[in-house]
Amino acid sequence: MIVKGGDRIWIAVLPASEVVDEKLLAGMLGVPTVRLLDEAEPPFGSLFGLPVVVDSTLAEAGRIVFRAGSHEEAIEIRYEDFRRLERDPKSGTFGRPPASAPRVWDEWPEPRAR
Repeated sequence: MIVKGGDRIWIAVLPASEVVDEKLLAGMLGVPTVRLLDEAEPPFGSLFGLPVVVDSTLAEAGRIVFRAGSHEEAIEIRYEDFRRLERDPKSGTFGRPPASAPRVWDEWPEPRAR
């Protein structure tokens, strides 16, 4: 996700099953607020040079998988290699399940009949 925290634009990396908790991320980055950038305000120019922040659940994973420039291709990489390539990104807890996610397994809806 691309977020704006204070006067900087960040790439926020978190599990696909979670969304950014803006308050947690703002606290982690030491800024008053964080907000997701929308499509009307993309960070033009090269994405290289943008700081990266990683949710700690990924930092604890042995391997991570992420999109590789399309919705059809993915890259699997050891987290340590990702960390080294990103030059030790800032890490902390800022992800949370989306509001629509069931809290426990028993709350998952039954499959719909077709």
